[in-house]
Amino acid sequence: MAFKLAAKGVATLEDLADQGVDELEGIEGLTEERAGELIMAARNICWFGDEE
Repeated sequence: MAFKLAAKGVATLEDLADQGVDELEGIEGLTEERAGELIMAARNICWFGDEE
């Protein structure tokens, strides 16, 4: 998954937090729901300091 994200220009957690679900579309094995979960988790860590 990391290589697939990197191919889309997502190299850091901050990069992931800046994405929208539509920007991760087309990554094999990544559903829209899972993409949203990953993005929100990254936002919680990067923007709100919540590491849970």
